[in-house]
Amino acid sequence: MNTTETPEAPPTTEQRGHPDWVEAQKEEIARGQREPASLGVITDTDVGDGTYQIEYESEFTRILYDDEGREQGTETDVRFEEVQFPRPSDDHIEAPYRPWCTPYTLLPHISWWEALLRRHRYGKVQRQILRLLSEASGGKRVITGHSLAVAIETAYCTLAETVPDLSNENRLRTVANAARQLARAGLIEVFLSDNPHGYEDAYLLQHTPALRAGISDLIEKYRDDFGLPEALTEQEPFEMPPLVLAGAKDATEMFRRASAHGRSTATVDDADKGYPDQPYHFVIRNSFAGKANVVSSAARVLVSEIKAVSSLADYGKTTSEAMLAAVEEMRQKPTPKNAEDVRACLSMLTTDDQKACLHYVQDNLGDDAKVRIGDLSFEGTHGIELVLAAISEVPTRRKQRAHVLRQVRLLVADIVTDLIALWNHKVVSAFDPLVQED
Repeated sequence: MNTTETPEAPPTTEQRGHPDWVEAQKEEIARGQREPASLGVITDTDVGDGTYQIEYESEFTRILYDDEGREQGTETDVRFEEVQFPRPSDDHIEAPYRPWCTPYTLLPHISWWEALLRRHRYGKVQRQILRLLSEASGGKRVITGHSLAVAIETAYCTLAETVPDLSNENRLRTVANAARQLARAGLIEVFLSDNPHGYEDAYLLQHTPALRAGISDLIEKYRDDFGLPEALTEQEPFEMPPLVLAGAKDATEMFRRASAHGRSTATVDDADKGYPDQPYHFVIRNSFAGKANVVSSAARVLVSEIKAVSSLADYGKTTSEAMLAAVEEMRQKPTPKNAEDVRACLSMLTTDDQKACLHYVQDNLGDDAKVRIGDLSFEGTHGIELVLAAISEVPTRRKQRAHVLRQVRLLVADIVTDLIALWNHKVVSAFDPLVQED
């Protein structure tokens, strides 16, 4: 008779996927105390309650003993898990094509929590597929075509502003295989419409927790594949962003306006001639020589349209890591082009100021976009992810989204500047805002 130890109770749903759980599992993998996360085999698609079963074969072997403790041999440990079928997460976007189903060949071969632990090497075609989601609202996109590969290739070429060659069968097979690998690895979810419009099939691509956890690092590493300019290096000179405010272009006019008033707005001299007005301050900088106060320079300083709610005192305990990450993001991406370009900046803000950013972004959304963001909030998306999703919904026409991104940057730049002054005792006191009594 074989004897085995009583297994520990499996972690609860709330524990799985929690950052502490993920970190603990990775440490156990590093120490060799548990098997690395790997893809399994689907053994049953009708477990019930909307779940299917995955069988994992462990890399470890188990020693078997008889009743007297003598070794009888070994066997490979096998583990089974029941996993929920993928579900579309936004009914509003999917409404014209519902209901959706997941093709068997595109089902994940790993649970979403195990996928968080597995390292995946992304090929170039896989990165091109993920670009469709990185630039889509809420990490999901509906595409159409006579096959999944045709739909992906057409959508990607539209995004990359190239002409698709749908007669290239080798390319289409490569795209189909790349999509299947991403889906089986639990990095994307693919749904097929049971109610397509016209003669083409409709597919819904949707990101997963495992992809969300690593997409920022992937984008930064392969910027060109995601349509972003190369990051600045220490050897490359910093260039000012191409933003020029109209008016007050000589020193005399600058000093006159600075003395006359503070905050103003101006149009922007840009090729499109349709950019929103940008608020700015005229600032006079003074220098001291003994007891004399001498005006040394005047400048126009851009001012964010987002009004901070938190005081400087609220930021007194901000970690240097959070601030340095925001500064590095601003240094590497001086002109943000998409929501991911301001993730570190948003992460540095207090919860109240993140909410202020969300309210400002929502003021720049249309009615349909506001409904979609409301649905995301109802489904549990919150914090920075909700702000990023809202930014992705801002229209790009007349550079409206670029304007919104700049306001987030300007807000954080002011806070960072004040924090440096606070930490170096240039600011000797910081107080909460005054509350007017009735």
